[in-house]
Order: sequence, then structure tokens, then C-alpha cells
Amino acid sequence: MAEHGTAAPRPATQRLLDRRARMATRSVAPVVGDAPLSFGQERLWIMSQIQGGTGGGGLVNVFRLRGRLDRTLLDRALTELHRRHDILRTVIGRQGGTAVQRVIPPAPVTVPVVDVSGETDPMAAAHRATLDLDARPYRLDLEPGIRWLLCHLGPDDHVLALVAHHIIIDGWSEHILRADLSALLADAGGTGPAAPPAPRHRYAEYAAWQRTRLAGAELDGDRAFWRRELTGAPPAIALPFDREPDAESDFRGGVLRDEVPADVAGALADLAAACGVTRFMGFLAAFAVTIGRAGGQSDFVIGAPAAGRTRPEWEELVGFFITAVPIRVDLSDRPTFRQLLARVRERCLAAMAHQELPLEHIVADLRPRRVRGRQPMVQVMFQVYEMEPTPLRVPGVEVTEDQLFRGTSSLDLSVSLVRSSNGFGGYWEYRGAVFDVATVARMRADFYECVRRMCDHPDEPVPAWEARS
Repeated sequence: MAEHGTAAPRPATQRLLDRRARMATRSVAPVVGDAPLSFGQERLWIMSQIQGGTGGGGLVNVFRLRGRLDRTLLDRALTELHRRHDILRTVIGRQGGTAVQRVIPPAPVTVPVVDVSGETDPMAAAHRATLDLDARPYRLDLEPGIRWLLCHLGPDDHVLALVAHHIIIDGWSEHILRADLSALLADAGGTGPAAPPAPRHRYAEYAAWQRTRLAGAELDGDRAFWRRELTGAPPAIALPFDREPDAESDFRGGVLRDEVPADVAGALADLAAACGVTRFMGFLAAFAVTIGRAGGQSDFVIGAPAAGRTRPEWEELVGFFITAVPIRVDLSDRPTFRQLLARVRERCLAAMAHQELPLEHIVADLRPRRVRGRQPMVQVMFQVYEMEPTPLRVPGVEVTEDQLFRGTSSLDLSVSLVRSSNGFGGYWEYRGAVFDVATVARMRADFYECVRRMCDHPDEPVPAWEARS
């Protein structure tokens, strides 16, 4: 999280900087042979096993390619991409009853091709083929968690589909894959400079390093922090459900997509700069007010994803590093918006300074009361993804990209504001078993209204009016 101005870093910020500096001085031990799963991978592996290979989420991207596509060149570039990032060649094996990650030798990648040119709507058919590919259960013990598909729409018109299980990828990794594939295509086609060298480290080294850190006493301070921070927090966030969740509630989901109104994004950026907070903190404060009003709660926990790449070595790797950080929100005593921003800032910085302890360890340590039909500790996630989009570039081909959604949601509500070429795209993913789309749309409208009010009247107390019905 970026600091504003030139003032000395605050204590929570300084802890982040000090921890990163300390870790940078310690070498990363190489890993030979099988390696343990990271804690995030272990959670996704268990979920996948329980749900028959369909759990764990991940990535479903489609790239429209208009122009003369050299399929041999594409296969050659993907082969090299898989060679340099061995997480793309990783399966889950067993060693003494424990799941381990096992890298299989490099092999040529040949993208399967499906001809949908005869369909009434070839693009829709390509999307269906992509979602069908994603819906096929993952046998992570037999195959790596990445799949490619090329759909032929017509003359010089294709869709390249990338489908991947979360156990091998996160949002940061998407940028690495696009950048590397673009460079490899240009290099192989002789249209650009030589591709950059392969990463110096491997995801397996991160997993082993993480296990070693958590086995020792280095993170005892993190454990103590989370006990202080979360003791007494409600076990679940109150939401305006259309149907109360129970043990039988499934995880079918939906998504509302839009562009964040330009006036909302612009005003929030100005207020955030004036108050010394990041855009994420500003949006989170307004989101917390929206949720608090909707559920009638002043003390609750919202999850926020942290990149988890706490060492410079991890920044060039493809893999699952992201972790959910619980942020406790305090709306008590009706603070002004400006005061709430200060509260949120301190809570966010303190939480991010202790992000290394995985959420599943926090839950196991605190043992919060379980609420039927809901996830423990964190049921709502909120993120602002600021990283500039990294486009896929294919020589001589016009590329446009879209993201498809699975129609499932393990959380009650997950809101992502993602930087796009036009500003920020908004994605409100929700559990269809407990929410109607109209209810989610009302929350979204209330959120934008709250941002506007906060920016126009930052010294006004947080509103106590009822959310619209």
C-alpha cells in the first residue's frame, strides 16, 4: 500500500518495510525433487478433493485474435512458456500420505482446435466451449492445472482460451503469463527482442520457504497480533439476505459487471490523496459503511486479498501466492468520514504488516464460532486491483480480451474494482443461493452513493439513514 507525501512512515508502514528488508537478506534454499504444497495450495487441494475436482476456482480468460495466426509459432511459444514456469508442469502427488507438488518433464504443447465457424453465433459458441473446458473436473494428480483451447471462428479469426486452476495461478501471475507469452511470440517470430531469461527461482522453493517460516517462531508476533485484533469480532458479517444460508445452501453464483462511474473514481482519488490514504482504503471505507447500513452492524470483518509476494524473488514467479487478510471494521460512535478513513488506514496497514500468517491458521488458532452455511471468519471480500493491465500481444494480430465467470461463489459476496483502460471495472460476485440479483444491484447503487457523499462531505458523520429497500 503506497504512502502519500514525504512524511516519515507510520509504525505499521515501517513494520512492512522492515520485514521485507530483513527477508531480502536471507537466501532461498533450492528444492530438489518433490516439494510440499504451500498452505494456500493445500487448502485448494482439499477443496478440490471434496468437490470432485471442481472446487478451487481459478482463471477463465478468452483472447479474440483477428488476423493471420501462425499456430505453429503459438505452440512453440507456449512450449517455452511451460518450460520456464515449472508450476505449469506441476501435478499433485503423495509422499508418505502427504500431498506434494511434483514437476513433470517439459513436453511440446499443442493447443487443441475446435471449429465453431458453422455456429449461428461463433463467439458465443467459443465461450461455451471454454466454459465446458473449465467445467471438466481437474485431475490434479494426473495433469497440470492449466488448459488451452483455440476456437476457429472464421477466416483469420480465432479465440484463444486460457483456463487454469487457482492452485497454480493468481492475479499477479496473469500479468506474468501475458508478458512472457507476448515476448516469446515476438522472439520466436523474429519481430522483437530476445525474450527475457527464465525466473531464477521456482514456486516449489516458495512453498518450502513458507513451511519453514511457519514451523518456527518467526511468526509468533503475527499470531499474537491476530489474537488481539480479532478476539471478540462477530463470527459472521450481517448481510441483507433474500434467503438465509444454511447447511444445504449451495455455491451457485452470479456476477454483476459494470464500469465504476468516472465521477466516483475521480472524486475518491482526490479525497484519498488529501487524506493520506490509498484508493483501496477509501473505497473500503465506503464499502464498509454500505455493508454496515445494510446489515445493521458496526463491528465486522471484511477480507482483503494480499499479494503474498513478500520477497523480491517471488515477484517474477507464476503461482498461487495470494492470501486473504481479515480487516476488522469499526463504525461505532458514528465517526466522520475523515475519521473513518484514518481508522481504516491504520487497520489496513496493521493487517497487511501481518499478512504472512495464512487465514486458515488464524481460523485454527482463534476457533471462531461456526455459522451454518457460511465460511469461517471471512464471508465477504473486497479488493481494488490497481496493477496496470498487461495486454497479450501477438505479432500481426489484433487482440481483445474478456474474462468469463464460472457461475459459482464460495463467499457470500466478493467485490473487485479492477483497473481497465477506461478507469475501473466493477465485479460484484455473489451467492445465488442467498441473494437475488436485485439486492446486489441495490447494494452496488448504495455503495456509489456512499462514495459520492463521503467525497462531498468528508467531515460529516457516517450516515445513519436506512439502506433503501
